[in-house]
Amino acid sequence: MSSEFAFMGVEAANATRGAQTLRRLRRAMNVHSAYHRLFVGEDGQLRPDALLVIGDIVRVAGIGTIVPNQSGAQLREREGRRMLGLHILARIDLSGEQMRELAQKERELNR
Repeated sequence: MSSEFAFMGVEAANATRGAQTLRRLRRAMNVHSAYHRLFVGEDGQLRPDALLVIGDIVRVAGIGTIVPNQSGAQLREREGRRMLGLHILARIDLSGEQMRELAQKERELNR
């Protein structure tokens, strides 16, 4: 009889883990969609202010820049910024074409 209760406990624990995983997945999908809605309009194009905000994120995160001769602490700080910047950019979920367009506009602004 006790083995039957043990099996039921394992089964219940697995169901709970499955429900928790499903909740985490739903939340991640909702967050991902929210980022996308903030930066991309219903027409699939970047919102007008998106370029400024994304450019600022890229600049602050130091994405695409190399700074030599830094201490370990400075490298860790830069890597943390870079990771956060890449995290945000990944959540926006831009297509390859949108990323090329964004890079082109950023280059034009920095001339």
